[in-house]
Amino acid sequence: MLRDEYAFWPWFDKSTAAARAETLPTDWDEVQVRFTEVVRSLHTYHRLTAAALRYAWPAPLGRVKKGAVTLATTANDPRRPHTEAAARLARLPTVLVLPDTVDARARKILRLLGQ
Repeated sequence: MLRDEYAFWPWFDKSTAAARAETLPTDWDEVQVRFTEVVRSLHTYHRLTAAALRYAWPAPLGRVKKGAVTLATTANDPRRPHTEAAARLARLPTVLVLPDTVDARARKILRLLGQ
């Protein structure tokens, strides 16, 4: 499932139209962390994704004040195009691309939060 998340969107649509040109993660510790989180929330993890896909984002994103929100992603995030599209809808600045490793990403987020 995690592999398919990188290759196809939605995850189980394996048609040519849904294929994505994403690089699979090379940091298998990060994949293990993601896998563990999915297993921990096995009965509910899918609800968040389903709700996000159903929600009509353009109107609320259009009301976001500049500087109030920073959208971020990683270079290999399979949802990066969707995050960038959301930023365009909200007329937000360029999406911040976070480091790929978990530790570097955490340090960057803490710096952004002023920690």
